Amino acid sequence: MDTPNEYPDGSERYHTTSLAEARGAVWSLLQEARHRIDILSPDLDPQVYDQQPVLDSLRRIMVDGGRRARIRILVANGAQLAQRGHRLIELARQLPSYMQIRQLAEEDRAETPAWVCADSEGFARWDSDAGYHGFVATEGRAEALRLERAFDELWERSRIEPALRRLSL
Repeated sequence: MDTPNEYPDGSERYHTTSLAEARGAVWSLLQEARHRIDILSPDLDPQVYDQQPVLDSLRRIMVDGGRRARIRILVANGAQLAQRGHRLIELARQLPSYMQIRQLAEEDRAETPAWVCADSEGFARWDSDAGYHGFVATEGRAEALRLERAFDELWERSRIEPALRRLSL
């Protein structure tokens, strides 16, 4: 990542340009998070999210965060992700009271950016057509809150995909 740029709200943002930088940004945010994570990733990029450091960090948040722990994830095609065997899907199936994955509404799937917000403080964001070119801020409260409000709107329009839930027999 490059040298941080300081913004009027006092936050510092680092630009990411590669998979390694994007993965490092997400892992860093998740390692520092305590209670709440919102992830918007249409394809739940396995090179970023189907990795042991992500799984370990999310498990830690669920254990340490207790009742306040909440992890929400929005994807474009939940059935396809479940079929591929994404480990994050299996983790959500094991711990549905802490972690929920929903499918974006049809109208929200086109040109959707990807982002992660942690504890209303830090975030990482990439535009849908930019690959891993984006930015991350560990103390960007104003932007993180804006992204969380946008996430809440998308969440309200989203639907539960049956393929993402554990089937009890």
